[in-house]
Amino acid sequence: MDLVKFSFKPLFQSYIMSLSEQYIGRLEDKIGYVFKDKDLALRSITHSSYGSGRRSIVNYERLEFLGDRILGFLTAEKLYATTDTDEGEMAVRLNSLVRKECCIKISCINLSCY
Repeated sequence: MDLVKFSFKPLFQSYIMSLSEQYIGRLEDKIGYVFKDKDLALRSITHSSYGSGRRSIVNYERLEFLGDRILGFLTAEKLYATTDTDEGEMAVRLNSLVRKECCIKISCINLSCY
């Protein structure tokens, strides 16, 4: 075997994909939902530090941006519909409700390992 031409990259990528499928499977079991798009599910939980910042590794930052806006919109809509307070008070309440710490407290499923 010519060691100069041998590459571990395909073997490594295959191993990573196998681990990723197992990881997504455990997440699906935990939340009781089967993702239609496994690649999107994996991307949604891939931190930007994974892959040492290489652009070839797609991470969750764009999805996080969208999700933050959806969470903010739905929370604002609920506050508007259920309170009689002014904009300033609603803004304070909205900001406290969409903070990570609040979302963790009200979550019924511990997803900290994902």
